[in-house]
Amino acid sequence: MNENSNAAFSFQLNLSKWNIVYTAIAISAVLTVIPLAMYGIEKQGIVNWLDATGRAGMITFTAAFIASPLHKLFPNSFSRWLLKNRRFLGIGFGFQHLIFHLPAVIWFLIIAKVPLDAMITGGLGFILVIFMLITSFNAPAKWIGARNWKILHTTGMFYLMYVFIISFYPGISGNPSLNQTYLTNYGLFELTLLVAVFLRIMIFARKMKRVISKQTSEQQIRS
Repeated sequence: MNENSNAAFSFQLNLSKWNIVYTAIAISAVLTVIPLAMYGIEKQGIVNWLDATGRAGMITFTAAFIASPLHKLFPNSFSRWLLKNRRFLGIGFGFQHLIFHLPAVIWFLIIAKVPLDAMITGGLGFILVIFMLITSFNAPAKWIGARNWKILHTTGMFYLMYVFIISFYPGISGNPSLNQTYLTNYGLFELTLLVAVFLRIMIFARKMKRVISKQTSEQQIRS
C-alpha cells in the first residue's frame, strides 16, 4: 500500500485553527435561531434554545478536554488534529457559551424558578469561561504568567466538566430520572462526559505508576 493509499485512510479535516472557531459560532447561531423561530420567546422556545446551545458547547468543550489524554493513550490522526487545534476548540467553546448559551440562561432565569445553588454553580462556571477565553490569547496569557495560566485553565477545565456532568445527571437540574426518556435525551451526553473523565484518570494513573516505580528503584539503589 503506497503513501497516497495510507493518506486516504487517515483522518482528514479541512477545519483548523480559526475555521474551528467560526464553525462553532455558526452552529450555535443556527441552534439559537431554530427554536426561537419555531416557538418564539415562550418557555418551550427558551428551553430548547438553552438545551441546544448547551449541548453544542459541551461537544466542543469535551473535544478540547480529551485532546491530550486521547493522543497519549491512542495516538492517531484524529487525536493529532484535536491536540493541534485544542486552543481553538477552547476559544470556540468560549464564544459559543458566552454569546449564545449565556443569554439563554439569563432568559430562562427570568421565566423560571432556579435554585440558588444552581445559579451560583453555573455563575462561577461562566466567570471561569470569561477568564479562560481572555487568557487564550497571547498577550493576556503572557501577562498572567505560565504558572497562573496553568492553574486557571486546569481548575476551570475540571470545574466546567463537573458542571456539565451534573447538568446531564439523572434527576438533577430538572432532568428525568434514569428511564427511557433520560437515556434517549441525556444518556449519550452523560456517557461521553464520563468517558472523557476516565481518559484523564487513566493518564493520571499512568503518571503515578511511573512516579512510584521511580521511587522504588531509587530506594533499591540506596539499599
